Amino acid sequence: MILKVDLEPHPKWLWFAYTKKRGLNYGSSRRQHQYSNPISGETIVFLTTGFDRPGATLRAECIVKPGGRLAAPLMRVHPIQTETFWVLEGELQTIVGGVERILKVGETVVIEPGVSHLWGNASKTKQLRFTFELSPGLEWATLFESIFAMARDGLTKTDGTPPLLAMAAGLHQFKDPFYLDKPSVKMQKIMFALLAPIAKLAGYRQAYPYKREVQVSKPQRS
Repeated sequence: MILKVDLEPHPKWLWFAYTKKRGLNYGSSRRQHQYSNPISGETIVFLTTGFDRPGATLRAECIVKPGGRLAAPLMRVHPIQTETFWVLEGELQTIVGGVERILKVGETVVIEPGVSHLWGNASKTKQLRFTFELSPGLEWATLFESIFAMARDGLTKTDGTPPLLAMAAGLHQFKDPFYLDKPSVKMQKIMFALLAPIAKLAGYRQAYPYKREVQVSKPQRS
């Protein structure tokens, strides 16, 4: 089941101003709001993107194939965002703050800012469906689109993780969406700031798909 997309209204001029300021390549406010990742088995449908006003919440439904899991399956933290999951179908396996749980239909988990976490479909035979919120939404809609598109185009590692330089290009520009749980967030910010100019020279940009004149080599998959 896929929920009907019902976006929060926002003036068209505001979307143009937003994308122009960040150099994104959308061109109009009519974006596709359903994205699939062939590596992780996720399909995300945005209900609200969080772009309509500062501090707005991103809401989405996620459908995960049997055995599927979070794209780029690395323990991560959201420095300033609260993430909430509601299970609608199947079983959601989570690791939050080092504690592993399996959530069933009707159960909820709230992940506070700064708490490490990871999730996946607990079943190898049944699909998982849940809704989630990121508050504030920041620029996560663009990040989801970028990561899923890179996976579809073969530009990620075999587990769906973007190359280090791609992460540096994105996370240096997108402020505080997520970081790995190790090393410290401060150290990662310094590292990404140092790598960002190299990433730009290598052809990586803030958001994917890049402009046509930018070419990026596919990573070696082992």
